[in-house]
Amino acid sequence: MKKKETSKTETLLFVFGISFAVFILLFVIIATVIMIVKAYRKGDTLLSLLRSTPDGESDAKDVPASEVWPVEPIKHNDKNMQENSNFN
Repeated sequence: MKKKETSKTETLLFVFGISFAVFILLFVIIATVIMIVKAYRKGDTLLSLLRSTPDGESDAKDVPASEVWPVEPIKHNDKNMQENSNFN
């Protein structure tokens, strides 16, 4: 059986691809470690980094009345079936 020979171009592309993947992986690991150290020094938990709202704000507290939708009770007919008010 004849062995396939790899060209220098294929070898260089393979080495470059592996090196690039390792570089990206190391970058992600270093960035994660830096974020964890910053959160630890600040005294917060790691989950606080995942919040989209800034510190001191919350989506569930002190919602203005204009943003709260009214809730209507569910109406049932005499057979205890829910009435569909959308089609009446």
